[in-house]
Amino acid sequence: MSGISDALNSSANHLLSLERSLGIIQGNVGNASTPGYARQDLGAALDSASVSAGLEQVSSRDEFAEQAVRRQNSQLGNFDQLSSLLAPLEQNFGASGDAEIPKSISNLFATFSALSTNPNDNGSRQLVIDRAGQLARSFNSASASLSASVADGRRRVSGSVDSINHLAGLVRDFNASRGSQGGGAVDPSVDAKLHATLEQLSEFADVQALQQNDGSLTLLLSGQTALVVGQNQYKIQADVTSASTVSIRDCRQSTAAGLPGRDQSTRPGDRRFGERGLG
Repeated sequence: MSGISDALNSSANHLLSLERSLGIIQGNVGNASTPGYARQDLGAALDSASVSAGLEQVSSRDEFAEQAVRRQNSQLGNFDQLSSLLAPLEQNFGASGDAEIPKSISNLFATFSALSTNPNDNGSRQLVIDRAGQLARSFNSASASLSASVADGRRRVSGSVDSINHLAGLVRDFNASRGSQGGGAVDPSVDAKLHATLEQLSEFADVQALQQNDGSLTLLLSGQTALVVGQNQYKIQADVTSASTVSIRDCRQSTAAGLPGRDQSTRPGDRRFGERGLG
């Protein structure tokens, strides 16, 4: 009888393992298009005597690869923002001779050359005056374009700071949820939302995510300024009232965590907070 019981128990365990495998496959197919989702596999635990108890769900996510992707995403966000901010200025300060200011300067010097051959010609004199006025208007237009770019850069910095604080708050909520659950395995859908949030956060800043022993995440801005530690969030704020730079401040002057407040400056065109922001 014992042999029949052992066979039935073994069959039952294998059926349970098959059921878990089918459930994992179903979850992988259903979340194939979910942002941040990583394929789940069924792995064996070596410290279990039972076949069904010895199988556990294992994520295929590689945290080192995730961090590398976030670093590249951070650099891409930096270059995209610089490109969008500098594109309006290119028509005035471009390297080619067709740019507005170089073209106006060339036209003015050409009229001076024509005037030098016939200094008493009233038409040549008037043309010099007209081209000089055109050059002055080009400089005025360039000045207005620079002022608009500075204002746009300040708005972008303020918006990026708000986005960073919002996304960091989502990571803090994840830590709080982990603390209330007492650790354990992370639900794949929750894990997908977390890593999608981290990837979105990397578009705005160079953020390092460190996983702690309790499963929570610590977020460091540029590897040194704490954004999230456990269930505590430390917000940053942008001071756009300064004359030539935008100051990015840590809202803490002093904290219980022993991390000093920071006050850094960045140029208005730097939406990113990496080496040039909070470096």
